Parts: sequence; structure tokens; C-alpha cells
Amino acid sequence: MGSPCGTSLANTVMAYWEDQYLFKNAEWAPYIKYYTRFLDDIFILFEGDKNIGVKFLHYLNNTTEFFRFTSNFQNDSIDYLDVNLSKDYVNKQYFSKIHRKTTFCNSYLHYTSLHPTSQKKGIVKGQLIRAARMTTYFSDFELECNLLTDFFCERGYPCDFVDEIVQEVRYKRINGTILPILNQTSDRGAEVTFKANQDILLEEVDMELLHYLRKVSFINSNNEEIFFDKNGDPPALYDILNWQISLEGSIQLIEIGRFDSKDSQGHYLQINTSKIIWNGYYNQIPPSRCSEDCIPGYRKAVQQGQPICCFVCILCSEGEISNNSGSSECFKCPLEKWPNKRQDKCLQKSTEFLTFGEPLGIILAIAVAVSALASIAVLLIIVKCRDTPVVKANNRDLSYLLLLSMTLCLLCSLIFLGEPSQVTCTIRQVTFGMTFVLSVSCVLAKTIMVIIAFNATNPNSNVRKWIGPKLPYVAVSVCILFQLLISVTWLSIFPPFPEKNMSANPGLIVVECNEGSATAFWCMLGYVGILNFISFVVAFLSRNLPDSFNEAKYITFSTFVSVSVWLSFVPAYLSTKGKYMVAVEVFAILSSNISLLTCIFLPKLYIIVLKPYMNTKEYLMKKHRV
Repeated sequence: MGSPCGTSLANTVMAYWEDQYLFKNAEWAPYIKYYTRFLDDIFILFEGDKNIGVKFLHYLNNTTEFFRFTSNFQNDSIDYLDVNLSKDYVNKQYFSKIHRKTTFCNSYLHYTSLHPTSQKKGIVKGQLIRAARMTTYFSDFELECNLLTDFFCERGYPCDFVDEIVQEVRYKRINGTILPILNQTSDRGAEVTFKANQDILLEEVDMELLHYLRKVSFINSNNEEIFFDKNGDPPALYDILNWQISLEGSIQLIEIGRFDSKDSQGHYLQINTSKIIWNGYYNQIPPSRCSEDCIPGYRKAVQQGQPICCFVCILCSEGEISNNSGSSECFKCPLEKWPNKRQDKCLQKSTEFLTFGEPLGIILAIAVAVSALASIAVLLIIVKCRDTPVVKANNRDLSYLLLLSMTLCLLCSLIFLGEPSQVTCTIRQVTFGMTFVLSVSCVLAKTIMVIIAFNATNPNSNVRKWIGPKLPYVAVSVCILFQLLISVTWLSIFPPFPEKNMSANPGLIVVECNEGSATAFWCMLGYVGILNFISFVVAFLSRNLPDSFNEAKYITFSTFVSVSVWLSFVPAYLSTKGKYMVAVEVFAILSSNISLLTCIFLPKLYIIVLKPYMNTKEYLMKKHRV
């Protein structure tokens, strides 16, 4: 069978064997009621008991030494190739259904393969027609339709696509267009015939008779001309009647037109539509559909158990459109577009970022400007009163540096507003980190200087050697150095960059800064938080030192507020998206700087501006002695 001509040779040899040993055998031919063969697989309806069947098999195996036959005897059903033939004892007849071997693995062509859709449809339709022809009972055909639907859906075929073909084949099976191969007449018991495709043979018409028929022409009693055309057919003349029910309930047949094949003007079909009465006493033509087409923006959904023309219209899902009437599917818009309200067109998404012109941006910008101006005003007052005891008591140079860094930190928050660009995304977090670390390190240095100055008043203390004008600047420089290393590493390896976020907010393109390295960003914020916490702890431990030297109480409260702000910033920052994420960070910068400004310098301004008599060395020393 491996040769190209093996199949033909096998059929030839088997046909010769059948003719010699079966059909011409007078002993066994009467027992064979039906015989069919596919290559070397033979199906026989044999009349007789099992013993006679065994003898018949023995005869077959002795006809030639080249063939060896095996048999399968069953009482109720038997499998032949992919058909199962069974007995119906109730109706006394045979019936067939599909048989699948245990090796069946549902390896139909997958829907995602690069084959034409028509070929995929042909595969489904071919399997369903095969099921319709090989199942005698309609219930078995319905079961096979359900199995094939599951098989093809597993292979990626859209279930709606398969259901549509199932409905088509089911309709042909019902109206008789497709008939089962096995036709049964139950009153004859075991009689079985197999329906095969046969060409329709037309009877040959006597050409001489047709020659005379063409010449026949006469007028009948209805004054109608009768003649025969070139094929010997008489003229077709039909009255078209409309079955109408009157209001009284009686049935009337009303002539509304006629078909006349011999009309000289070519008007073969004539219908007076005004006379037609449709079901329900309507004059208008009823729609031939179960459901009206879905409008754009909706898709069809087939109703379970209903014909394919019956469906419901479902609004397209979010982000999808349908731009045609009667669409079966909705389509997703491209990433940069979003459906309109009717969901029948994709529109360009609008961009979103925190601008200076919107209410939230205006409020933040005004708050930043007022805070920065307040910081500059305090700096000018401190510089003007630089020789007073209140200013000199806690290292006025650090106070200048603190106020200047706070002003810069407040102003740098304006970089967060407006449309992000490569420049603003690169410098905004680094600038904030450097200026805010400078502010926090000045606060830490002021606290350390308070502790050292108090301990230096003790004659036995070794702290005197640490006192000097360079000590606070060394502390500030060390703190700044770590932040500088983090910033340089961040910008060198993976710097921030602007990006358009398509998924943060449906329907909008959020223009934002991608921080590049999330690790570097959180390392920067973590370092700021650690410095804040250290400043708070040191100030808290030194809060009970003598008042004449001590502003640690104010620093304690200011750092406590700052730490609280940044602790609440983390969950708020992570839970927001888009422009509100920027607003949260600007608010945190604003709040932490205002806490430092008000808690540390407001008591000083109160003494300088409103209580100048307290701004003397004698008052401070007297208060200290008390």
C-alpha cells in the first residue's frame, strides 16, 4: 500500500476476489443481504445465526492463501470505520450514528492558522454535513452538533462562527436537503438500503414528436392561446392569490396578480401590492428578521436556543467601538485614541498634566510664591537684626543658610508644575532632594551646636575642643555629600524622562515623568526621611536644656511635623495617579518647609518685632539665672 498505485491494485484484486468467491458462489450468495467494502474493510449484512457466520468466515479464509479475514460479531451494534450500526428493537429497524476511535484527539485545523476563512468554514461545515448524513435519528445528530461545537471552540474557532454553520446544516437536515445515508422502513424489519449520490437521468424525448409539438397552436375555452415552446413545454400561466381572513373570520382567496410567460410586452410577473393583506391585517411588508439590526456602538449577541436571526444588542465594552449597523463584534481603539459617547468612532485622547492655569495649579503656585516670599522676608529681618542676642544665640550663619535653602526648596517645587519635558524631569527630583537635605542638615547642625554649646559651659567637659566656626559647616557638608552621591549615580545610570501613560486614566493620555530608577528615587526620599528622623530625635533629647541657649523645643516640633508629613506622603503618593501624584509631592514639599519656617523662626520674629525688650543679653542671662 506504500506505492502510489497500491490502492488501485488492492481494489482490483479485491474486486476479482469478490466476483469469484462471493457473488458467483451459489452456496453463500443467498445469505448476503447487503455488501459494501472500503479497500480491505468489508461490511456485510448476513442472514443467519452465529454458527453459520463462523462457517462463512472459515470459507472466506480458505478461498486463497493470500487473504486472512478477521470478524467482529456483536448482538446489538457493530462499528464499521467511523460508523456505528445498531438495532432499534422498539421500532424494529437499524440506525446509524458517528463512531470515534479511542485514538481520536480533536486535531482539527486551529483557527489561528494562516488559512483562508472559507477553508476553516468548509472544515466545520464538512464535519457537520458528515454528521447529518451518518446519523439516522435527529437526537443523535443534535448530540453530534454539540460535540463538534465544543471541539471547534477548543481549537480557537469563535463559538458564534460555529453556531451559524450549525444552524445552516440543521435547517438542511430538517427540510430534507441533507438525508441520512441509512434509510429505514420499520415495517420491513431488517431491510436496509444505503442511499448513494446518483445522477438524475432524463428520458430521451422523441425528436420527431417534439418537431410537431412546436407547431401546435389553438385557443381554448377561456379564450387563451395554447402553444408549445422549443422544449415542448406549454406556456406557464399562474394566478397569484392572497389568503385573507375577513373581519367576520371567513377565508377569502383574492387574486393580486398573475404570471404569464407568453406576455408579448415581457411583463411576465404582475402583482398589485395594494391588494395584499399581510398577517395581522397589515398593508406593509413585515420584516423577514426576528430582530432589527444593532445600531453602531452595539454588537449582536445570539440568544441561546433561538434561531441565528434572533439576537439582542449589547453596548460595546469600555474602549471598544462598532461603526457599522448589525456588527457581530466590537473593535478596540488604538492606544492613543478613545471611543466617543456613542461608541461608534475613535477620537484622539486628550492629554493631562498639572498646569499653572487650572485651579489646583493656581492654588499650589500661589502657596509656593507666598511661602517663598515669607522665607525671604524672614531672612531680611534676621540679617537686619543679626547683632541682637536672639539671632546670635543659635548660630546666625546657619539661620541664613537654612532660610536660603528653604526658599530654594520652595521655588524648586514650581518645576513640578506644567508639561513635563526632558529638562524638568531630569532636574526636579534632584533639585528638591539637594535643597531639602540642605535645610534638614542645617536644622541638625543647629541642634548639635546647641548640645555642644551647653556641654562646653562645664569646666570639666572635653567638648570645648569641638567648638569652632567650621563644625556646623562640616556637618552640613557631610550630609549634602551623601545626597550628592545618590543624585549623581541616579542621573548617570538611569535618569528620569518624560513619557505618555496610556493606561493610568481611561480616555486620557497622562503626560508624566518616569523616574527612571524607582530604587534611586526611594533611596533619595529615604535619606531625607532618615535625616528628618535623626534631627527629631536629637532635638527631642535636648529639649530640656536652659532656655537662654536652647531652641531645641521649636526644632523638635518642626521636625515632628516634617516627619509626619513625609510619612503620610508615601501612601498618598502611591495611591494617586497622574497630575494628583504631582500635587501630593508639591503639597508635601510646601508643608514640610512651612513647618520649619513657622516653628523655628516665628518665635524669634515674635521677640524681635513685638517684644524687643526681651531681645537683650541682660534679659536672657537674667532668665537663665532664674
